[in-house]
Amino acid sequence: VVGRNAVLRFPALAPGVAREQLQVLLDTWVEGMRWPMPLQPVVALQWLKGSENLGALADLDEGNEHRRSERDRDPALARTYPALADVLATGALQRLARTVYAPLMDWTAQAQIEPLPDAPEDEEEPA
Repeated sequence: VVGRNAVLRFPALAPGVAREQLQVLLDTWVEGMRWPMPLQPVVALQWLKGSENLGALADLDEGNEHRRSERDRDPALARTYPALADVLATGALQRLARTVYAPLMDWTAQAQIEPLPDAPEDEEEPA
């Protein structure tokens, strides 16, 4: 992958591993067609980084004065899971984060990052 300031090189997945992960993604998609799954990517990735940090999870899921709620981006999720406790009570976030995002995080951790010469400096994103 060529970005504006670096080239990222990822190892190829073994065919069997790739097929297994594709099947997980397809099964998750089918499951998601039956109910509003609490699988907001930002919240799931934060849970994988530190499930004990409920404050950070709540800030992402429910929002705060500096950040819009991830749940409010999807009206079905906002109605079904009005609070982070409702999301965690189902066990679905934990299960889905492990099956969908953990393998992706493991794979991306293997990336080789080559900064591009004369690349522009990163600018802070507006709040």
